[in-house]
Amino acid sequence: MRLLDTTTITFKSFFNNASIPPYAILSHTWGEEEVTFQDLLTPKAKDMIGYKKISDCCKQAVADGFELAWVDTCCIDKTSSAELSEAINSMYQWYQDAQVCYVYLADVPSCDALSPKSKFAKSRWFTRGWTLQELLAPQSVVFYSSEWIELGTKSSLQPAITAITGVSKVVLLLNHPGEISVAQRMSWAANRETTRVEDIAYCLLGLFGVNMPAIYGEGENAFVRLQFEILKTSDDESIFAWKGDGKSEGGMLARSPTQFRDSGAVERIKPESSRTPFSMTNSGLHIELPLIPTGHVSEEKIFQAILNCVHVHSNNKSRLGIYLKQLEGQQFTRVHRDEVFILAGSHSKDLPPNTESQLLYVREKDPSVFDVEHRMRPEKQYRFRITNLPLMEHDGIELSDLTPIDRWEGRGEDMELVLQYSGRGALMFRNAGGNLFAVMIGMHNYNTWCDIRTDVVEQTVGRLGFLLERCNHGMEKFGSRHQVTIR
Repeated sequence: MRLLDTTTITFKSFFNNASIPPYAILSHTWGEEEVTFQDLLTPKAKDMIGYKKISDCCKQAVADGFELAWVDTCCIDKTSSAELSEAINSMYQWYQDAQVCYVYLADVPSCDALSPKSKFAKSRWFTRGWTLQELLAPQSVVFYSSEWIELGTKSSLQPAITAITGVSKVVLLLNHPGEISVAQRMSWAANRETTRVEDIAYCLLGLFGVNMPAIYGEGENAFVRLQFEILKTSDDESIFAWKGDGKSEGGMLARSPTQFRDSGAVERIKPESSRTPFSMTNSGLHIELPLIPTGHVSEEKIFQAILNCVHVHSNNKSRLGIYLKQLEGQQFTRVHRDEVFILAGSHSKDLPPNTESQLLYVREKDPSVFDVEHRMRPEKQYRFRITNLPLMEHDGIELSDLTPIDRWEGRGEDMELVLQYSGRGALMFRNAGGNLFAVMIGMHNYNTWCDIRTDVVEQTVGRLGFLLERCNHGMEKFGSRHQVTIR
C-alpha cells in the first residue's frame, strides 16, 4: 500500500498490512486536472488544480494527528494493470482500516442548510459508484464543505444520509452490510454512475466480500461476473429479485444495478437445510425452486417460481417470485423480466398447498459466444444463420458493418446470410472498449468456412468488402454448426 507523508506530501510504501501505521483516507469526486502518481513525482504537481485537494487533506490529517494519508488519484499507479487490479480488490479494506475518512464535497458550500433540497442532498458525491463503499466501509466518516469546513459526521448526519441513499440507520452506524440481502445492497447502487461501465461492478466487490480481476473492455459482462462470484459464496436468492427488460427472454442474472432499483425492501429467507444448493453449471444455473403453473392455456409452459425472499411493506412480509418458461425437460428461461410478483396472501414462509419444488436449469446467455448454422434450401440457396447475436444494450457489443448488404436478412437477435452455390459475407462488431473485430463466413468448393479477425483497424470501417476479399477462406471449416467465441 502506498501512502502519503502528510508533512512532505511524498510517498511511503508498505508491503505488510500489519506494519501500516494509522492513516487518514480521502473520499471525493474527480474533477479537473487531478494529480496522478506520475505527476506527484515531478515539480509540476504543485501547479496543478488537483494538488490543493491533496494538500488540504494532508493539512487536515496533520491537525488530527495523522502522519499518513491515502488519496486515490495519486496513491495508485494506474499505468500498471496489476497494481490497479490489486487496488480495486483491496480498496474496501483500505477504507475500512482507515482511522478516519474525510469526505470532501467540492459542490457544497459551508453555509448549506441540510434540507431535502440542499446542496448537500444534491451533491455529486451521492451519485457516484465508488463513493458508496467509501461511505459504508469506514467507521469514522467526516464531511467537509468546498472550503474544508466540517459539516458533520456519518453519525450526526445519518437521517439526511439515509434519506438520500436509502441505506438504513443500522447499516450506516454499524458499517457492516453483511446481513442485508443482496438485492437490497444492489439497490443502493441503482442510481449511481461510474465513468467506465465496468466500474459499476468493480466498485461493489468489497460490499459483497468477493474478489475478481479487473478487465477493462468487457463492458456489462463485469456485472455478470460479479454475480457469478457472489453465487459462489452466498445462497441468497434475492439476487434474482430484479426487474429488467420485459421484451426478451434470458437467464437469472441482471445486467446492471439499475435493475434492482425497486429492491430496497427485499429481505432474504434462510433456505431449508433440505434444499439443494444452487450453482452455476455449463447448462445454466442449477437451482431448486417451487413452481406454480400460471394456468393460462396460451402460457401452459410458464410458471411462477417462488424465491426464498420477501417484500417488506407495512410490517407485513410477502413472498416474491419470478416467471420461468419451460423449454424442454429441466431447461428453463426467464420471461416477463420486467416483473417480480408478490405471492398473494402469503407470509414470510407460506406457500400454497401442494406446491412442489423442482430441480431445474436456467441458462445464462454468454455475451462472448454466438452460433453460426447453415442449411441448404431446395432452391439451392445456402443460408447461414447467426443466433444469439451480441447486442450493445445487453452485451456491450454493437453491429458496426455488414457485407454484402443485399444478402443479409435481420431477425432481431438473429441474422441470416443467403448465398447461391458459393460466396461469402461478413459482419463487423465493435465492443465496449471501442475495438473492432469481424466474423466472416461462406462457401468454397462446397465446404463451409468461418474466420474471425481481431486485427481490424478503424480505417477498415466501410471497407469490409475489401477485408473479406483478403480473407483466408480455408482457415476454419465447419459442418452444419459452428460456435464463434469473441475473446
